This record gives sequence, C-alpha cells and structure tokens, in this order.
Amino acid sequence: MFFINSKIKVKDDIYGASIAACYDKKGIVGILGSGANCAYFDGKKPEQNNYGLGFILGDEGSANYLGKMLLKNFLEDKLPTDLKKQFEERYNVDRPIILEKIYKKPNAQNYLSSFLDFYIDNRNHKYMEQLIDQAFERYIKTYLAPTLAQHPNEEVHFVGSVAGTFQDRLRLTAEKHNINIISITKEPIYNLLNYYSN
Repeated sequence: MFFINSKIKVKDDIYGASIAACYDKKGIVGILGSGANCAYFDGKKPEQNNYGLGFILGDEGSANYLGKMLLKNFLEDKLPTDLKKQFEERYNVDRPIILEKIYKKPNAQNYLSSFLDFYIDNRNHKYMEQLIDQAFERYIKTYLAPTLAQHPNEEVHFVGSVAGTFQDRLRLTAEKHNINIISITKEPIYNLLNYYSN
C-alpha cells in the first residue's frame, strides 16, 4: 500500500549476497553469517548448488557452526582453564541445559549463534583463533574450493557478520590455499540499498 510504484522480488540470501558483493559483475560469493553458503554469480543470478543444508548438516564456518565447536569443546573439557572459567561464569550452563536447548527447545540455531560474542570477546586468545581457523578451513574445503574448481580465476567476495568480524583470520586461511579475497562486506544491506536506489 505504501510503495505503490515498487516492483517486488522475493529471492534467497545468496542472491542478495551476490548483488551486495558484485553488483552486476561476475564473481564467487561466500556467505559467512549465522549460516553459510557459496555460489558463482554470473552478473545476473547465482548458480544453483547443493550447499544450503542448514545448521544440522551444513553451515561450516558460520556463527552456529562456531557455537557448536565451542559447546563441544566445553562439554568435552577441552577448553583451556581460563576460557572454561570465563565460559562458566558468563553462561551458567551445564551438559543437561545445553543438550536440552539444542535437542528439545525450538530455534537451536539461534542458541548456537548466540555464542559468537564469546569468540569476539576472546578473539586474540590463541585457542579461539585455532577454533576460528579450523572453521574457516572446513568452509573453504566444503564450499569455496569446489566452487573455485568449477570457476577458476574468478574474483572471490564474502558477506556476513562472521566474515566481517574475523576477516583477518579468514584472509589468512584463504591465503594458505592461494585464494585472494577481493572484498568482505559485514553488513550487505547497505550495498543492496545503494544498488536498488540507483
């Protein structure tokens, strides 16, 4: 009723990410936010893929994947003493509470993603850096490397909160695979607004 002269398109997140990262140019676009995805964009539409498997079967490298890694390390008593103490004081959780939130309560992916703040607050801790690097390694092997194999020499772009927040770690991990990331956009909405308003 308000936008009476507007054309409305309903598309998925990888389409929005592709426009935000590439506008009308070709490239490979990775999403690393609460979830994860990757696709080749031909300048008009993203290529279909089999990656969007959600937080249970996929989303390697995303916020909910990082949450899973953190909780698993906590429950298996693998966190260093200082991180374990901080985690316990901050979240006041134990095994039964965590398992109930993940397996019996709704919105488990939101619960897992909520632990991103712990990574942010401890981003310079060596152990947390290792977890982040492991997550990005999985992302590259699962999503980016196969897409690059099909579309070699294409520019690589990223969007999303995890990519933007930990872009130093993401760039370092990508460099180990001889991948040069052209751009990282933490909040793609502003690029989309710019694109559609011009």
